Amino acid sequence: MRFDRSTYQCKSRRRDPASLKSRIKEICGTRVPYGYRRVHYVLRREGWEVNPKRVYRIYKEMGLQLQNESPKRRVKTKLREDRLDAVCANDV
Repeated sequence: MRFDRSTYQCKSRRRDPASLKSRIKEICGTRVPYGYRRVHYVLRREGWEVNPKRVYRIYKEMGLQLQNESPKRRVKTKLREDRLDAVCANDV
């Protein structure tokens, strides 16, 4: 059977994310500690129909990821005293 190519070929409906990128940059510029989830929430309140996975991808591409804090357990190991050398057998 012969069909016209346009009948069975899907056309992309994806929009250019340039305006979305600029808006995400504005939100992160005014509110520094915002992560991608809160940025997504702000965008939804403003009327943007955007997926959180898409916000995360753009957020990561722009290098806006928040720095993770170091766990508290690592700080305690630095403060611990040095171990003593074993003097005899079964000495810890």
